[in-house]
Amino acid sequence: MYSPSGKQIASGSDDSTVRLWDAHSGALVHTLEGHTASVNSVVYSPGGKQIASGSHDSTVRLWDAHSGALEHTLEGHTRWVNSVVYSPSGTQIASGSEGKRVRLWDVSSGECLSVIQEFTGAVKSVVWKAMRDGAYLVTGSADKSVRKWAVKQDPEGYKVVLHWSSGHDVLTVKGALLEDIQGLSEVNRVLLEQRGRDDHSDEIENLDADYYEEDNWEPDYDEE
Repeated sequence: MYSPSGKQIASGSDDSTVRLWDAHSGALVHTLEGHTASVNSVVYSPGGKQIASGSHDSTVRLWDAHSGALEHTLEGHTRWVNSVVYSPSGTQIASGSEGKRVRLWDVSSGECLSVIQEFTGAVKSVVWKAMRDGAYLVTGSADKSVRKWAVKQDPEGYKVVLHWSSGHDVLTVKGALLEDIQGLSEVNRVLLEQRGRDDHSDEIENLDADYYEEDNWEPDYDEE
């Protein structure tokens, strides 16, 4: 991963370290030690002053990009972390884990701000983008879904609202009204109405008929 300036490169390794390299000369600048298992994801903050790493040890660690000093260890995931990303402002981090969760963190305090639990498979990738109408988080999961989430802040804290979900086998809609969803197929819309959906329901999930008719389908009760 290049730094925003392009002058430095960060790499994560199976030897549990993050290494920082001079992009011009290839010289090793720092070796960041602290993780106890392989490092799966490394990313620079938008300003380039900090680095976040996600590891098989189930933690996210924040490092000073100049000195290499460890600033925070973010704990809460119970399975390994596959992907980490900074918010466009650089004040929050999102991490996706093998435990079917995405956690949002405050960079300055290390506090967990919110947890997204609406996945039936490991979260393999997370990206965060600022748009004209707000900030959006996009997740890719082993449950064959790509989901777009609106990240909002109110007096009670941060809230993550599903904007749309697209998958090969399963439609998942949770915590959102049917009329608020964009990109809903006509087939799944009909399925929702046939099942007597309530526009004010808090949970409508996994409604693809073919998915449930498979002879070998069994519910997945694994927790994070």
